[in-house]
Amino acid sequence: MAEEELSEITAKMKEFLLGIELMKPSRFIKGALCWSGQGRPIANREHLFRAFYLKTIYSFPTTKVLID
Repeated sequence: MAEEELSEITAKMKEFLLGIELMKPSRFIKGALCWSGQGRPIANREHLFRAFYLKTIYSFPTTKVLID
């Protein structure tokens, strides 16, 4: 798992990883949202979900803090 790949995992990161593992967001994000070839391509919904879940775990006040 991630502990083998990373030398130290903080308690917050363990909480994040456990939450993602339990929720398995990919089962809720279906292929119904597909790009038709017009306009901007759809962003990866699972990546967005993980980013905003991480923002919640770390209690970041704004999305800009998350990006930085």
